[in-house]
Formats: sequence, structure tokens, C-alpha cells
Amino acid sequence: MQTQTIAARMSSPLLALLSIAAAFSLLQQATAEQTWFWPRRSVVVFVLISLSLLIHLVLTVLPVLQRQFFISKVQETLRHYTQRRASGIVLIALTLFSVAFLVYGPYGQPFLAPLVRLWIFAQASWVVSLLLRGTGFHNEFKPSIIASLLWVGLAFNFGYFLSKISTHPFSLDWSETSRYYYASLFFSERIYGINTPWSPLHPSRYLLQAIPFLFHPLPLWVHRAWQVFLWIGIPAGTSWLLLDRLQVKKERWLIWSYSYLFLMIGAVYYHLLVIPALILALCPTQTNTKRAMFVFSAGLCLASIWAGISRVNWLPMPAILIVTLYFLERPFKGQKLWRYLFSPILLSLVSILIAALSSAIYVKLSNNPPSYFASSFTSDLIWQRLLPNPTYYTGILLPIFFISIPVIFSVMYIQNQQNIRLSSFRLLGLGAILVVLFIVGVVVSAKIGGGSNLHNFDGYLVVLLLLLSYFSSGRVSREDQEEQQFTFSLAQISNLVNRQVNHWQRLVVKAFFAWLLIAPLPFMVFQGRPVKTYPADRVEEALDSLYAMVEKAIAGKKEVLFITERHLLTFGYLPDV
Repeated sequence: MQTQTIAARMSSPLLALLSIAAAFSLLQQATAEQTWFWPRRSVVVFVLISLSLLIHLVLTVLPVLQRQFFISKVQETLRHYTQRRASGIVLIALTLFSVAFLVYGPYGQPFLAPLVRLWIFAQASWVVSLLLRGTGFHNEFKPSIIASLLWVGLAFNFGYFLSKISTHPFSLDWSETSRYYYASLFFSERIYGINTPWSPLHPSRYLLQAIPFLFHPLPLWVHRAWQVFLWIGIPAGTSWLLLDRLQVKKERWLIWSYSYLFLMIGAVYYHLLVIPALILALCPTQTNTKRAMFVFSAGLCLASIWAGISRVNWLPMPAILIVTLYFLERPFKGQKLWRYLFSPILLSLVSILIAALSSAIYVKLSNNPPSYFASSFTSDLIWQRLLPNPTYYTGILLPIFFISIPVIFSVMYIQNQQNIRLSSFRLLGLGAILVVLFIVGVVVSAKIGGGSNLHNFDGYLVVLLLLLSYFSSGRVSREDQEEQQFTFSLAQISNLVNRQVNHWQRLVVKAFFAWLLIAPLPFMVFQGRPVKTYPADRVEEALDSLYAMVEKAIAGKKEVLFITERHLLTFGYLPDV
């Protein structure tokens, strides 16, 4: 309770200091515009920062009793006007929507500065925390802070993706519209009147993106909305399936929010998450009935087929996930090593064989030369990508260590405090899986075309989340008992922190758990920028100019090669071509 009181008292001084820093950053950004006045969007943000500074300076200088009285009055007012929780939900949703709109909307330019983004994240979290306590969702300080941090992180993430639903006919960012063109190749005869080879890149991704082409013609914005749904829906569904497998009941939405944000660190591509989703939903470790065995076989087969038409480094992922879950859910219990390993080894071989066969069949059906599918094995490695560089200002190693250290510490600490006894072989197997996936992530990130984020650590992040989820929920099968009956909750974690440690050790442990909580958030807060589009008259002028050039070339019986804007043909922006 004392720690929570100190944290509550420190929040206003810290937010006041952050408001000053954000105002200074905004001042630098606005003066760099080299105009005699500030743009209106900068003025609006400066007014918001000034209001925040005033409120938190007042709360800072007020005596403790008056400050508590002021906050309690605000909460009483909220309760008076929000008798139903639905009103609280509306207020919280409005706050989160405002954050997403401010940062990624058409007037989001001032929020490019990291300090300004950090300010709006911290300020919004403070407001949401106040609303959660005032409307009765969380009466205690700690759960309200955790929920507000995670939900504001979700607002940033959702805002980033939803901003990409646009009617703008040209590409919004690197390769954005090329992806719709690659998806259209599965229906090339109907759309273009000729048979073209299928995409040799990420076939499973473009199969998902091709679904709207079943109803072709649809406008470009519908395809963009479908891709946004895939980006949000599949990670959200995968996280929910993980909670179902772990039988998480308490604080389910909080745990789901964290799991979703963890998967978005990379981000793990949505077409790859189909594989763990199938494994989690259809492949229980215990298959005691014929029906369970049939569902398990179908799930593993489907996941392996999908892996075969996904990325090359994901070809063995169904096998890796099955083995990981086997080590987590099946105790060794002193049986012979070959007997314990027989099932996972056999399943792994079958899975890899199915994936390889699926890949070979796709190569044959695609009508592409096999060499097109082997470029990832021959591309150069740029090892400078591992350290800070112009492509990724933090480099690859710093952010992946930033994520890995608190997760691994938490898993080891929870295992020790809950006295979860695992055989040395199971621990060695889980550790080896993590190390191999980490090395693969490092190598693939160093290849040309990678290294701008952590998405090449996709398999590593998925297994890391599995380990964290199983150990923190107490669902790891011990060697000394068959089944665990723990229920995940924040109180459980708090009890772990307070057991068998002195004051300074407790502070260190709390710091690591706080680090674990905030680890995914920087990847959401500092992600992306507002979508840049152009006025309608300039767009029409560009399309007319391009169409005139194409018509002239066709009249001269010349061929035209579209390199970056091939989707203009797909969606009929250039008629009669």
C-alpha cells in the first residue's frame, strides 16, 4: 500500500516534467517549419500540453490530504454521472480513440517527436487509470495502472493499422499496394485475361489477401480494410486461443491485451500466426480418444501444409511448437529417454515431411522457376544491421535483448518461487529451442531486405510468449504431480514477489516485473507515422498524366512495365489497359 501511495504521489511531478520536455520538443519542431506562425495542429497540441502541465503542477504542490481530496472528488463525480459501467466504457473508448486519432490522424505531424509521443502515452494512461477507478472497473491503484498502460498501448497499435484504410489510389508506404497485386495473381485470368505465375514470395500471406478477389471487382479501400482485419484479428485470435488452452479465467482481458501486444513486437506476420493458432486450437498434448487423435492429426497436417507455403524458416515451426508444448505439458517422470522422445520426434519428422511436400507442390503449381524460391539462401548478409544503423536506429540486438531479459528472468524466478520441478532434459530442450530460434532470427535479420524491425524473430517471439504464459499461469506439468490447479492473477505475481526475499531483492524483482510489463509498449508508442496522401486534384492530375503516357506507348505498339504501381491495373484506375 505504501509503494502504491508513493507511486501515485510521484505520477503528477513526473507528468509535469514530461509535459515541459514535450513542450520544448514541440517548440523545436514548430520553429523548424520556418514560417512566421505555427500550424494549427501544433497550436492544438501545445494547448493540450499546457493544460496537462497546469493540472499536474497544481496536483504536485497541493498537500497530500488536499490532493487526495481533489482526486476523490473527481472520482465521486465520475461515479455520480456514470451509474452504469456502459458510461465508463464510452468515456474510456473516447479517450483511446482520441489518442489514436491525434497520433495517426491527418493532423498527427506534431506527434512524430518521441518526447511528444511519450507524453501523450503517459497522459492518456493517467486519464484512463482515473476513469477505471472512478467508474468502478478497478478500485485499486495497481490493476488500474496496468490496465491503462496496456489499453493505451492497444490504442496506439489499432490506430497505426486503422489509419491505413484509405481510398488514396497510390501506395501508402513501401510495397503496400504490390501486395494486393501479388494476391490478385491467383485470379489472373479473370482479372487480367491471361494466366500469370503465382507469387514466389509469402504464398500463404497472399492466399489470405486474395479472399476479397473472390468478389472482384471491389475497391482498393476494401482490400486495405481486409488486410487491417488480418493484422489485428489473427494475432487477437491466436492470443485468445492461448488463454483458452491455459484456462485463464481471472483478468482475462488484461492477459489477452498483453499477449496481443507481445505478438505485435515484431510484428509477427499474421499469415505465420495461422500455424500456432492451429496448433493451440487442434493439437492437445493428451490424445486419449479416437476423436482427439483425429483432431490432433488434422491440426498438425493443416499447420504443416500452411508452413510449407509460408516462409522458409517457418517450415519446421509446427514441429517446434509441438515439441515445445510437449515439453511444457508432459512430465518426464523417469521414463526411458527414447520412450519419452519417440512421439515428438515422430510427429516432427511427419510434420517437416508434409511441409516440404507442400512447398514442392506449390513450386510446381506456381509456374515459377525453382530458383525463384531459393533467393533467401543466396542473398548477402549485412551484419551491421545488428548494431545501431541508419535502417534501424537501435539495431537488432538491443531491442531483442530488451524483450528477452525480463521474460527469461521472470520465467526463471517463477519456476524457483513456485518450486516447479522439471527434468534437466526438458529444461535443456526448451533452452535449445530458444537458442536455435534466436540464432535463426539474427541471421535472417542480417539478410538484405530485413533488419528494419524484429519481425524476423517471429518464431522466437512466439515460443518466448509460450514459455512466459505457461510458467506465469502455473500450467507447466511438474515432475512430482500430474496436473496443476493454479489460476493466473496479478495477486499471484505480487505474492511471488513478496516471498522469501529481503527488501532490496524485492525491489529488484519488482523492477524486473515492471520491465516485463512495459517491454512491448515502446514498440507500439513509437511505431509508424500518419499516412501521407495528396490532394484529390493532384492525384487526378498524376493519373491523367500516367494514362496519357501509357496510351502513347500502346499506340506505338510498345510494351509497358509497371514496377511500383501495378495495382493501378488490378483496380481499374487505368481503363482499357
